[in-house]
Amino acid sequence: MEGRLLSGIREYEDVKIGEGASGFLEGQRVFFKAFAADDDVSRMRFINEANVLHTFRNHPNIAYLYGVSTAAQERSSYYLITKQYPYDILDFFDSGADGEVSGEALKQIALKICSTVQFLHEQGLVHGDIKSANVLLSHDLTPKLCDFESVSYGSPAPAAGPAVPLNEVEVRSTAYYLAPEVGFTHPVSYQSDIYSLGILLNELASGDDPTSELGALMRGRPGASIQDLVRQGARPRIDSSVSEELKRIIELCWSPLPDDRPTASEVCYLLNAAAFPDF
Repeated sequence: MEGRLLSGIREYEDVKIGEGASGFLEGQRVFFKAFAADDDVSRMRFINEANVLHTFRNHPNIAYLYGVSTAAQERSSYYLITKQYPYDILDFFDSGADGEVSGEALKQIALKICSTVQFLHEQGLVHGDIKSANVLLSHDLTPKLCDFESVSYGSPAPAAGPAVPLNEVEVRSTAYYLAPEVGFTHPVSYQSDIYSLGILLNELASGDDPTSELGALMRGRPGASIQDLVRQGARPRIDSSVSEELKRIIELCWSPLPDDRPTASEVCYLLNAAAFPDF
């Protein structure tokens, strides 16, 4: 295997993977994430994500890694084994499980996500794929950032960091959350993470995912891609219930020019003074 797993990551030899990539490990309900074992880039992504999750396993807002398996039932795959959480943000809203969520509760979720992005950037890391599906929620609504396979360096690599700066290999960010400059003039960056964070903040504030608004625009423009529309200035609608302070933060985050976007630290500061609508 090219690259290496950090010492201390537990490797499980005999794991039972249930339907839907879930299962049990030592009495705990867990999630298995598969990576193709016969593909060099996939193996590197597996190593990168395992190393990041292990390095930050005690962070309160990063998904918890139990270990890995490179000799599971399906020999063609490697697996990350993480704690299973009941929801991601979009599922939480779609399922109706949110019931009546206060604006203050949403604000605390947003602040914890933002502070986690700030933490990663302070470690020299770009997440590269911030979106609602990659923010899990525990039963007490504590957000857990996950899916670090696209992680890359925003500055020189830390000694215990991932194996390669993957922004030089392939852009895998989800189109609806992808900053307009990525793949066109720039690789993923701290600033592109902030753009994605702005899309996510709007999703938290409205309960609607960005595919509905941008997808409708794309259907009216045959042959156009999401990135074409975003580069022309298209953004999801900001609901009328969103406060002016929060609207300003969202719009700053998804500014067309990377240098016009705030840092994660600045977003956290601004969010403290903003109100979220109740659901």
